[in-house]
Amino acid sequence: MALARLLSCLASASLTSTDLVQESSKPRCTPSDVKDAFLAVDRNPKSWMKIMWDLPCANFSERRLVDVTLVGSHDAAAWLLTEHAASCGVKCYACSMALDKTRSWGVAHGKTIAEQLAAGVRYLDLRLTVDRGVEGSKDAFNVPVSCWKAWHCLLASPVTDIIKNLRTFMEEDAADPTRQSEVLIVNAKLEYFQATSGDRDSNARLTDARVVALLRHIDSELGRFLYDQPDKWWLIPMRKIVSSGKRLIFLISLGDKSVDLNNILLKIDQAASNRLRPTKKCSSKQASCDRPLWGSYSNTCCKVSSLETKQRDKQKEYSNMFLPGLDDFQEALEAPNPRPLLMMYWTLTYNPTKSLRTDAGKRLESLREASEHANPNLQHFFFHSQGLPIFANIIMGDWIDTSTQHLRVAVASTLRGSEHDEPLPPRNPDDHKADPDWHQDWGFVLSCILGFAA
Repeated sequence: MALARLLSCLASASLTSTDLVQESSKPRCTPSDVKDAFLAVDRNPKSWMKIMWDLPCANFSERRLVDVTLVGSHDAAAWLLTEHAASCGVKCYACSMALDKTRSWGVAHGKTIAEQLAAGVRYLDLRLTVDRGVEGSKDAFNVPVSCWKAWHCLLASPVTDIIKNLRTFMEEDAADPTRQSEVLIVNAKLEYFQATSGDRDSNARLTDARVVALLRHIDSELGRFLYDQPDKWWLIPMRKIVSSGKRLIFLISLGDKSVDLNNILLKIDQAASNRLRPTKKCSSKQASCDRPLWGSYSNTCCKVSSLETKQRDKQKEYSNMFLPGLDDFQEALEAPNPRPLLMMYWTLTYNPTKSLRTDAGKRLESLREASEHANPNLQHFFFHSQGLPIFANIIMGDWIDTSTQHLRVAVASTLRGSEHDEPLPPRNPDDHKADPDWHQDWGFVLSCILGFAA
């Protein structure tokens, strides 16, 4: 209730500005609208995009994906790791020799993919590899899809289980009229799948056969949900994706330039590349890019303060490249220039030569501890991004199931374009001690808090 009351106060304060008392043909979000949206999302995160869709002042149906913020699950399938190492050379061998340490820093979530989707995640980062111990994985004429598994140094869930979770979610979404507006992006990164034990030609045949087995299974199980129009899906109004009834955007990324993914997709059918989309990220140095994703993994060690600095630099670099001269989110909404989706990695990374610590110096012993330390700071970071034309389009995180921060920030960021900004309340009243500009940004927030205290 404190959150709702504070949001109402903040919204009321925003609505008194001279810019908002002028006549406008567009509906405005009232304090009650915003409060109801936040409470509805808290109650039903599985349908949060539908809730935004049904809020007239958000104009969600006309938004492009570059105009909204989604919650992304980093290493989404690494919620359970086996004791078997993947085939990634010395690094994976070292992981197998220190299983407890590997699991401590390798398990990235506490919930299954199905549970993550139900909690509001709408971008899944999947890392897939071949388990060479599976029978048939070395038979170019009969490769089973069961040899494909998720991995994070150690092997994780079979890809068949992951695809089943995705299909169930999309089937439930299609059958439930109270949803049917949820758009899901999956980025499957295929790694360490190449055959290496034979001659060049036999290795090429086996490598292609492995990829074909995987892609045919995905297409067979998910085909009726895969968005298949040959357009730049991140730059079109959301209504076009939703009205198509195909709201799953499936991206395929390869780290190996020697594998011709487009040629492999032709073995499925001529239009397969519209359903299973070969994808590469934009270079951080490209001021013009027709690819969908921008923003590399930050590999941040070892404090939240370093994480904040890196992500702020990324926001500014993106703004300067793709939204030059713009000062606020409303201007970015109206900017016609094409741009990729900004990926923000709100993650702390294990470094064997250093130790992750809180800013107060406490040592962190697992990825869960590191994430539970970093995640509460996301709200504060968002609040201090108000002066930029963009926050992020995809907030990548680990152990996001232990916090509601990511989804609340995604909703608040999306609502920034609804006639007035809706900043979240401060994470901690003492944040100003570490922020010399605190008084400039937080003054009106204090007026709300003091008003409740009076």
